[in-house]
Amino acid sequence: MFVVSLRRGRASLALLSILLVMPWLATPVRAQSTDPTTVSLEAVLEHADLHAPALVVARARLAEGEAARTGADRLLSAPLTVQLAGGPRIADGASEDFDLLIAFSQAIEVAGERGERLSAADRLSARREAELLAVRWQVHREVHFAFHEAIEARVRLEAQRRWLAFAERMVEIARGRLESGDVGELELALATAELASARQQYVEADGHFRDARLSIAELSGWPASDAPWPAGELDPPHAVPEDGVLVGRALTSHPLLMALDAAVAEREAQVGLADREAFPSVTVGLSFAREGSAGSPANYIGLLTLGVGIPVWDQNGAARADARAALSIAEAERDALRSAIEARVLRAASSLRSARDRVSIFTELVLPGFESNLALLQRAFTLGELDALDVASATRRLLEVQGNALNAFAEYHAALAELEAQVGSEVMQDEAHGTGDERTESER
Repeated sequence: MFVVSLRRGRASLALLSILLVMPWLATPVRAQSTDPTTVSLEAVLEHADLHAPALVVARARLAEGEAARTGADRLLSAPLTVQLAGGPRIADGASEDFDLLIAFSQAIEVAGERGERLSAADRLSARREAELLAVRWQVHREVHFAFHEAIEARVRLEAQRRWLAFAERMVEIARGRLESGDVGELELALATAELASARQQYVEADGHFRDARLSIAELSGWPASDAPWPAGELDPPHAVPEDGVLVGRALTSHPLLMALDAAVAEREAQVGLADREAFPSVTVGLSFAREGSAGSPANYIGLLTLGVGIPVWDQNGAARADARAALSIAEAERDALRSAIEARVLRAASSLRSARDRVSIFTELVLPGFESNLALLQRAFTLGELDALDVASATRRLLEVQGNALNAFAEYHAALAELEAQVGSEVMQDEAHGTGDERTESER
């Protein structure tokens, strides 16, 4: 705790700056919204898991696997061919007759193409499922970060609301001192100017908070007309897991890496299918013919035919080349991510540790003892030991330090979100936003 004696002059101005830092720097960590519509992070994440636009699209893509499975499950891939033929038979000096031909033919795959198609359809379904998990994690991370940003914006708004109330009190004090003849009109003019500045900053902070709430609504699919009011506090810094643990987790369970593995498996199945479809099909046919004979009885002929295509000109070359090119691209994308994961995780972890240390400076060195200092400051205002110019200068310094503190928290949460994006899972247990004045969407 500081023991302070306030006087006029530059020394008192510097000391005032130190004192005012204390109460408002405590706000980012302890501020709680009393708005009756506050919603917890858990409630927003649950809503996002069902209604987030990105997840709605990802779930719709699951139908591609079902459609591919339906198409691959057919026993015969080629259509049944029916031929009809007929015409007159005319002989010189004899009566007329006619010929008639009815033929059926069916191409039958004999190289196991159906099994390859089913395998490719299964791999496509597995890929879409893996992509859904990757999108679910992305939505979770983005909503989580947007929630933190909204809390930060709410804390800034609450701080600006207190600054506005403080400026209003200063105008009242200046007006009272002017009426009593203690100060001149300049004092009231300066206090009024500070009030106008406080109102402008409050309006700006209110707009930023509204934008942050709408960002949550956009990402989670929450109704924008009733955008969530975030409950909870800005998280204090936590210890970051060791680099080896983070890298190992990313390499083994990153949802995006698993989705790319599934894409490679699906492309491999497509290559196998294209190779198998290069084999010729056997065509089985049955025909019935009536061969007329002018002047004599007609002949009736039935034939069973068996044919096979000889792929001399085209052995499914284009499809096979396209499938192999797609496989090469999928493997390159997976290998590129795998090779870059370690560097990305280590860089993000380093940034998070730096941001954590910066936040710790404010939470450990500045916050203690702010209540008693605030009481001393209020007493100094009451006794008129500071004029409007001193207060205005101190306010500028206060806003700067307060902004630095909130910026440190913002950088910490941004760095945490980046690390979680690279690791592919939660890095730290979040306990700050599990409670709040929650109401379900139906209740709202």
